[in-house]
Amino acid sequence: MECKNCHSKLTDYIEGGLNIQDMQEVAAHLKKCTSCSTFVIYLRTTLDIIQEEKQIQPYPFLYSRIMARIDSESNAGILRQTFSSFRWIPAVAAGLVLLIGVLGGLGLGKVLAPDVYQDESAISGFEYLVNDMEQEPIEQFLLNL
Repeated sequence: MECKNCHSKLTDYIEGGLNIQDMQEVAAHLKKCTSCSTFVIYLRTTLDIIQEEKQIQPYPFLYSRIMARIDSESNAGILRQTFSSFRWIPAVAAGLVLLIGVLGGLGLGKVLAPDVYQDESAISGFEYLVNDMEQEPIEQFLLNL
């Protein structure tokens, strides 16, 4: 067996995944070849280190920290549920303020603005639209200053 073929089978040889014939061939080659036997020792050491690193040791107080966080979140959730039923109140209040403002503005506009044309049929439609100086007395007031 050549070293190249042996190297391709070494991982399976170490893990015991080869069939009996291939295991015997690799073992025979390792007895003859010192570079491949040195490589097997290096590979076993590497695989052992990798296996040790795979096993993660948990932080000793991890469970208690997680449970404390869950308890604090559940307590905050109770408060959130209590006040979440009232979250529509600011939207309704803002809508009411806006409605009162619009209706108040319309009412003030009717009370304070003088009726320029008592009978709008007395002038033509085009003249009514173009002659806005009589419709908006504030402009006339500002021009007279």
